[in-house]
Amino acid sequence: MKVYIAHPMPTRHRIRDTICPAIQSLGIHTLNPFYNEDGTHREDRPEIKAIDDGTMGEYGVKNIQLAEEIVNRDLEKIRSSDGLVAMLDEEGVIGIGTPMEIFYCARWCKKPVFIVTSKYYGHPWLNYLASLSNGAVVGSVEELFSRLQLWKKREGLYEERKDT
Repeated sequence: MKVYIAHPMPTRHRIRDTICPAIQSLGIHTLNPFYNEDGTHREDRPEIKAIDDGTMGEYGVKNIQLAEEIVNRDLEKIRSSDGLVAMLDEEGVIGIGTPMEIFYCARWCKKPVFIVTSKYYGHPWLNYLASLSNGAVVGSVEELFSRLQLWKKREGLYEERKDT
């Protein structure tokens, strides 16, 4: 079981260093668009290394071809995942890509989205997409972990029934 981790770029270090390892400790693999599962830089994202090294701004991708490649790789990772965890307003920051990834995963891929938000818990779009996908909108990381454990158990039971 693996989840794509949607989050704003400015929160990438906290997500890599705390959220991803915590999800992995539940026995769920993470697909982080910025880093490998072990926290190292992705070979297919040299711009992230440049941003981390300070040689490029956080939103310095101006080349349309590169932008298309980045978006298409992220969409492919979402398609190859079993669901999506969205850290929507981590540290008071909302990114452009995170809501788009939520919509794509729930509406087009029909996969569960688990959205963590402290400010938009009652937003109709978030609640609709979470409900549509059998995911959830939660107000804390602790609640996210509980929901992921239930989802993993439910998916595991489904797989056992399928094998018998």
